[in-house]
Amino acid sequence: MCAVSQVKTYCLAIACTALVLLPPLLAISRAGADISLSVIGFIFLMHSMLERDVSWLRKEVLALFGFWLFMVLSSLINQGHWPEISHALGWVRFPLVYAALRYWLLVDRQRLEWFCSWTVIVLGVVACDALYQHWDGVSLSGRPMYNGVRLTGPLSHPNVGNYFTKLMFPASVLLMYRALKNDNKIQAVAILCLILLYSSVVLLSGERSASLLMLLGVGTIEFGALVFLPGFRRQLIAFGIVFALMMITLHSTQNFMHQRSQKLLSDVNNFWHTPYGQLYIGSFTLWKEHPLLGIGPGNFLTACPPLKNAGIVTYCDMHSHNIHIQALVETGLLGYACFALAIVLILIQGLRTLRHTKDYERLLPLGGLAISIIVFFPLIVTQGLFSNWAASLLWVALGIGMAVTDMPAKNERA
Repeated sequence: MCAVSQVKTYCLAIACTALVLLPPLLAISRAGADISLSVIGFIFLMHSMLERDVSWLRKEVLALFGFWLFMVLSSLINQGHWPEISHALGWVRFPLVYAALRYWLLVDRQRLEWFCSWTVIVLGVVACDALYQHWDGVSLSGRPMYNGVRLTGPLSHPNVGNYFTKLMFPASVLLMYRALKNDNKIQAVAILCLILLYSSVVLLSGERSASLLMLLGVGTIEFGALVFLPGFRRQLIAFGIVFALMMITLHSTQNFMHQRSQKLLSDVNNFWHTPYGQLYIGSFTLWKEHPLLGIGPGNFLTACPPLKNAGIVTYCDMHSHNIHIQALVETGLLGYACFALAIVLILIQGLRTLRHTKDYERLLPLGGLAISIIVFFPLIVTQGLFSNWAASLLWVALGIGMAVTDMPAKNERA
């Protein structure tokens, strides 16, 4: 028993170390973040076996495992090559890390608060690096701007806006809740200033999808708080005005933001003729040919060019650039049904918690709902659902967000 207890202690220590490394590694090392995430998933399985505890196999986790099984089945049927099959098999680490964060590592309230504080600090460092890059052209970490206009910060690709959009909401909302609970007005104002700082990085990043999703997240929390926290309406309206002024100032002083906005409007008006519109047309064409199990994960790159040669589309890429369409075309109707079921269950859990909480505690499920809506919003161009870094960021953010959503239950147990 003593040996088993020691193993459990070591497992928790290793997993917590990997957890601490996740926020910075997601910014500076894609491979490192993937390794850290995989370690958490593996240790979580070991912990579950030692504890003989599978209570974390909740409905949404089972739905995600169902989606993964259809991924593997589709890969076996459509490809049969080991690299593609192993990639599909390895995707299981993402629902595992989601479950590990929500139902194990971040169940402890103090650990969750500490981790969110750490995440906010890491975001602050990345924000300073990105803003310096915007001013100087080269970040403090030595990376030049992407194509001279898009920010990267310490990231190797121009995804710093996506990084902030996924991580800023659950962490900031939890710290705001703690400030309000402790009646710490200075801390509350500081957190609002950090949200403005992070949002400005997203807007300056040049990432249109990240900017729209960030606005959706802010709008979700702002609207929800106006409805459910009537005692804070004046403060919320004041923050909304400051946020709008920040956006107007950036848009009027940064020429590239105006150009990106004009390009966005043009793309929306002529969407089906844009590269993304062509990808969606190609995706639905391929899905009609393989409706039940799809074309196989990662197979879009080879399945699309024949459509281009036939004149059906004019553009092809590695994937559909929309997680819903990608799940449908690459795993078929059966796989997408599991994926959609998991999304519905997660949203229902957030809404149920929002319904049963009171006062400023409602900020917690609002933060979880914001990140859920951001990562699963269907009418947006996204990175790949099966791309390692994008999937890592998505499922880590969702795990943190739903752990924050579950915090009212933690308060009751405490």
